[in-house]
Amino acid sequence: VMAQLGFDDETLLRLNPHIIHASMPGFGASGPKRTLVAYGPLIEASSGLTAMMGYRDSGPYRSGIAWPDPVSGMNAAAGVLVALWDRESDPERRGRAMEMAMIEAMGAFVGAERLAAQVRGSDPPRLGNRHRSQAPQGCYPCAGADRWVAISVTNDAEWAALCDMAGLDDAWRDWTLAQRLACHDQIDARLAPWTRSHNPHDLMARLQAVGLVAAVVSDARDLVEDPHLAERGFWAQLDHPDVGPRLYPGNAIRLSQTPITYRRPAPTLGQHDDEILHGEVGVSLDELAQLRKAGVIADEPPAARWAGRAAYSRDGRDISRRISMAAIDFMQQTLDFIHRGFRGAPEGLTNEQLHFVPEGQSHSIAWCMWHGVRIEDLFFQQIFQGKRSEWETGGWAAKTGLPAKGFGTGQSTEDARAIRIDDLEAFRAYQARIAELSGEFLAGLDEAGLGREVKLGERTETVGESINLHLVIHLNGHRGEVNLLRGMMGFDPVLLNQGG
Repeated sequence: VMAQLGFDDETLLRLNPHIIHASMPGFGASGPKRTLVAYGPLIEASSGLTAMMGYRDSGPYRSGIAWPDPVSGMNAAAGVLVALWDRESDPERRGRAMEMAMIEAMGAFVGAERLAAQVRGSDPPRLGNRHRSQAPQGCYPCAGADRWVAISVTNDAEWAALCDMAGLDDAWRDWTLAQRLACHDQIDARLAPWTRSHNPHDLMARLQAVGLVAAVVSDARDLVEDPHLAERGFWAQLDHPDVGPRLYPGNAIRLSQTPITYRRPAPTLGQHDDEILHGEVGVSLDELAQLRKAGVIADEPPAARWAGRAAYSRDGRDISRRISMAAIDFMQQTLDFIHRGFRGAPEGLTNEQLHFVPEGQSHSIAWCMWHGVRIEDLFFQQIFQGKRSEWETGGWAAKTGLPAKGFGTGQSTEDARAIRIDDLEAFRAYQARIAELSGEFLAGLDEAGLGREVKLGERTETVGESINLHLVIHLNGHRGEVNLLRGMMGFDPVLLNQGG
């Protein structure tokens, strides 16, 4: 990004010969994938981490967070420190450029698994919560809704203690690690009813008291009520004018000479508009009043109603109209981008890969394509114009083999696997028709049209709100999901080299 803005290494070093310039491209500044835009979940899949996660009988799983982001950040911070140290050893204190490719940081992060694959000649099997040298190990249900305790037995003595506490068969007490690994399912089946009868915190304390490795699977309330964090003063209580006094996570960095202080809560919407725009930037109070009237700035969430909003004019320019036209242009460009993503989604995939649904999930690439275009059809034809959907009038269900009714929402994994595109070319024709109809509608839209209210169930929204929320944001999310699914199966993402 910096290079595209004209601030590459050479330019920055000319501006400041002593600068340390750190860059974190997804795939590096060189190589065939250098132009790909990087998202953390995609780097995670490309690095092989996604393929390593999952249960023994499942497909790949994504992590709850994008691991490449913090892992790359830590590597980059270390790289900057090395560059600073190196510069200090240079009498001329010449600047340094430090590149840290996210894919390479993750390559080191999963190094042990890659080495194991090279030694064995095949990928290690997925284990879920289990371990190759510790058994039993897993998360076990406890009393209460969605309450769990994690237990890991690391040696024979701990196993004997667990057998005594849980009342397991005496014959099991002398089982070796190999026997426990072989009988893991049987052990889990006996442990689960026992753990389910206990409070997770009480059970953790009892297990730890006899030397076992155990921990509550904490939820948000556990953290807020944790006496350890409270005693250390981790939580900061701040009084916010909108929500009152609340506990907020404190700063984990503790400096011996300068203790952390918390002086004020987060600002409210528009709280400092006058202070910054008038006091610092020099915008007059009359201009600020016009900006507020036009809804450009506000001190409460705007109703976002386009129709009837007063235009803010300055030097003969109708700012409100120009904002509306820019919004329509953005909507069209975004929908075009989403359609290009859906068109490229099947690239290189087999039919089974196109319809692959990860275990415990409810979307495939085919589902994302079908659902996305059907939603666009629903809004642009039925909701905005009161017409029958193109899906119905064109008989596209019969042509594509997809369900005639519904949009695939709220379905199970098995339901998702039943959503199959029998004729991909017919579906492409339907998608092209929807893109054409949507383009025609947007081409005829103006500011008043954006502000027109439409009925969605029990509530109303403006056309502009509906397009942004249900199409631009919603469908772009499914386009991103397509790339995640491709990455899970080892395929390159689509469209990322085009500014995605």
